[in-house]
Amino acid sequence: VMGITWTGKEAVRLSLRPLMPMRPADTLTREHGAMMQKVTLRAGEVEVQPVSDLPAVVFRHSGVFMGSPDWWRKFEYLDDRGRYVDFQEDMWSPGIFELKLVPRQTEYLVVFVGRPPEGKPEDLVMEAAQHALAGDPGHHLPPEVRALSVATETFVLGDGEVIVAGYPWLDVWSRDWLLAFRGTFLVREQIERAQRSLQLLVAQLTDDFLPQRLTVPNALRTPCIDASLWLFHAVEGVLDCKEDAEFLGQMLPVLDRIFSRIESGEKNHAWLTSEGLLENAGTVPLTWMDAHVDGHGFTPRRGLAVELQALWYAATQSYARLLERAGRVERAAEARELGERTRLAFGRRFWSTSTNYPFDCVSGESEKGDSWEDATIRPNGLIAAAVAPELFESWQRLEILSRVEELLLTERGLRTLDPRSPV
Repeated sequence: VMGITWTGKEAVRLSLRPLMPMRPADTLTREHGAMMQKVTLRAGEVEVQPVSDLPAVVFRHSGVFMGSPDWWRKFEYLDDRGRYVDFQEDMWSPGIFELKLVPRQTEYLVVFVGRPPEGKPEDLVMEAAQHALAGDPGHHLPPEVRALSVATETFVLGDGEVIVAGYPWLDVWSRDWLLAFRGTFLVREQIERAQRSLQLLVAQLTDDFLPQRLTVPNALRTPCIDASLWLFHAVEGVLDCKEDAEFLGQMLPVLDRIFSRIESGEKNHAWLTSEGLLENAGTVPLTWMDAHVDGHGFTPRRGLAVELQALWYAATQSYARLLERAGRVERAAEARELGERTRLAFGRRFWSTSTNYPFDCVSGESEKGDSWEDATIRPNGLIAAAVAPELFESWQRLEILSRVEELLLTERGLRTLDPRSPV
């Protein structure tokens, strides 16, 4: 719903031309001959369906429509210039809407697909505003916190439990879902929504792991190791806010499956080494640095990735506390013992004396002749220290902060790689 209010002294006419690329969010359009140049006119409405396998788009207006279907060419996305090869796009337009604007009177253009919205445009605007304001936590908080709380809801889809990774083309990824989980639900004290969110997420468990992307068929899903480990923290976070034996009973079998799969040592996706560290390997990268083209990963990080060790250690501790809540003290002791093995092995293998920073990734076994260590400085060492500070001595944590501030910190966030690196 677009509302336009003219504040001048005399009436004017405003011309609006909709531009419609009508394409997937992650591609750009070039002029082509397949657009259906058909425009259907009704009283106060214009309907177009330029692409046959997409729904019709209806414009509801109070002015005059002048049909002139045509292509407008070479729009440039300047933010993408230099980052991507393609930054120009052609867009199709069905014509022009001309609205008469009277001083201090609002005219509306309503655009929709499918079922028409019920109610007057001004009522629809107020309804949307009230929905947004429902996310306002209150005047007692700083304006920045209130604005973030309201903005958060634009990333929550479905019936209010699915967290989308980002716009325009990122959809539902389990890693992003769980990273945003605490701020989206728990900090805002929306505990019941948090429970429903996790119940929905764990139903997607595939081959004993959460999948990276939930909008693809099961056969095409890739396991997301770090999201599977973040799940332990998320479940414990919900129960720390509100004790709920029924919810714990629903979540523990899922956590049992993930934990037992890793503990079993089955060398597929993620498993424990003889030292008690978490090794990963797959046809595509399985850490958050998962960019790849045609199956070739730019940063494979197969072996022992530093932040996965921290996530595994943290998962052992959360799992133990959850088991103790459920009265399963023997299994809790086993989980703590596995965590202690991880902590000791981590201390032996992950500190680089040459960089005074954790190794980013090391080989699965240290005793073999082909063992290796990657001392590249990336933000993963900082992530590990934040997730499981117990894995580091206090002086090591200070060194990590010092290296990050010196080599990775920028005004816009952290670099993913030390700029001095030859990689």
